[in-house]
Amino acid sequence: MKKIITMMILMAVGVASYSLVLFDDDFDQSGTNLAGWKRSATTKVVKNTGSYKNGLASMKLSYNGSVETYINTSMFKDMVLTFKMAKTSLETGEKVVCQYNTNGTWVTAKTLLNTATNGTLYSYTVNIPLCSILKIRFVLNGNATADYAYIDNVKLVGNRK
Repeated sequence: MKKIITMMILMAVGVASYSLVLFDDDFDQSGTNLAGWKRSATTKVVKNTGSYKNGLASMKLSYNGSVETYINTSMFKDMVLTFKMAKTSLETGEKVVCQYNTNGTWVTAKTLLNTATNGTLYSYTVNIPLCSILKIRFVLNGNATADYAYIDNVKLVGNRK
């Protein structure tokens, strides 16, 4: 009987240590309207099925486009945000930025500068502090209509509190 109880405790501890997926968008299934994302303009943020994607699609931002989403995180801790970003045609001073907001202030999580290789999807990982609502935003700070950013595989995992 002791062995059974010990085994059950070990199994419960093992299950509790696995992270749960709170949000996951690879843009392959999100439809053309990018469901769940608030876009700065429908012409500046679109679903991309051309180059610079991991899978069938990515999200494409053009010339000062931005997009954000909100996630209820009140029941979770130890949250980790992962995503991929690429860019094309950015010049000096232009960049792609991922930001998050947990308390009314936007915090820059990662920045992809104009010096990065065009068309390369870079992977990023960011630890997210405790919060009730997490806002995630991607912004392209560009100066020309030919400036583009590509976002893919946005995923948030965490453990129950």
